[in-house]
Amino acid sequence: MVTSSGTRLRAATVLAALVLATACASGGTRINANGPLTSEDLIAGRFADVSDALRRLRPGWMNRVRGIFIDGHSVTFESLDLEPISGVAEIRLLQCDRAMIKYAVRCVSSTYLEITRKRIPQAEAHP
Repeated sequence: MVTSSGTRLRAATVLAALVLATACASGGTRINANGPLTSEDLIAGRFADVSDALRRLRPGWMNRVRGIFIDGHSVTFESLDLEPISGVAEIRLLQCDRAMIKYAVRCVSSTYLEITRKRIPQAEAHP
């Protein structure tokens, strides 16, 4: 069977369009399963709260976590249901050795959840 260069060009165009459509459908980003979640990752998912986002984006994380810190303060697991996505800058796992240094926790091999809220710029002082 002989194909013309026009047919090959159309096939290549269709293939390129499919690759582009697949990338766009996934949001164009790949989320590392163990890496931190950024505000962009969270907002793109349209989650109800932090707890919802973690259940859907990092389902295994909560099974590993011994404690939770939000902006340096220890909070309960239930606090995640009240934490709005719009205020979160980043969510990451914190291993025991780092948690001991940052938060003075006692641990041997535990993992902690660390949430950093977005910073709201303070209004400039008027002279």
